[in-house]
This record gives sequence, C-alpha cells and structure tokens, in this order.
Amino acid sequence: VIIIEGTANVHFLLPIVVTTCTAKFVGNLFGHEGVYEIGIRRKRLRFLEHEPEWIMDLCTVGDVMSCPVTCLPVVASVGAVVDALRASAHNGFPVLSLSDEGDADAGRKGAASPPGGKFEGLILRAHLRHLLS
Repeated sequence: VIIIEGTANVHFLLPIVVTTCTAKFVGNLFGHEGVYEIGIRRKRLRFLEHEPEWIMDLCTVGDVMSCPVTCLPVVASVGAVVDALRASAHNGFPVLSLSDEGDADAGRKGAASPPGGKFEGLILRAHLRHLLS
C-alpha cells in the first residue's frame, strides 16, 4: 500500500517487491548482521544482541541478584534513603508499597523493608543522589 501511494503507479509494485526480496536474500548470504552492527563491532562498542545467548535461557534473576534486596518504600524519610545508599553499592532500588491502604505508615518502616508488598517501580542511585543534593 505504501509503495503504491508513494509511486502513484501500480506498475512499479512488482519490480520493487522483487528488488527488495532479492536484496534481502543477498544480504542474508553475507551474514545476519546489518551494516550498523558491523560498524559498531569495528569500533569495538558494546551493545546488546537482538537475541540473547543460549546460556541466558538457563539463568534466573536469583542467579544474578544480591541477597537480601535493599528496598525502599514509596514514602521514605531522608535518613532512610541515606542509610540505604550508604549500606549498599547497588545502582537501583526497588520501590514497594508496604500497605494496602496506601503508604501513610511506610515512611516509618525505613529502608530495610520486609519481603512482600506491591512493586511500584525502580529508582536509580543517581536519581536519589540528585534528589538529596
């Protein structure tokens, strides 16, 4: 549809489709990487592959996370946030709702939150440091 609207001529549809399919086939003969991926590899930049390696299918979150997890409540005191930052070198902290009615009492529970609660999001160390400065 886009080809027909772009060229305003139905007669160009078949040659364009054949050319595109031929180019895709020839490109796949040379490899599955695109031009941009080849350039990134030549510059030795790090990037994530489109498909993870097979070993990643065998890993779970528990294999790579630290234990115990340092969580922050939705409403926390400045002291609790500072204590959490000093106590761990983590880059991100899960934010949990600790009560069903809201977080009116969550600020009193501090950074060392018990397991459980509703996951509300993740806050990064850099964001916390920016908020504290």
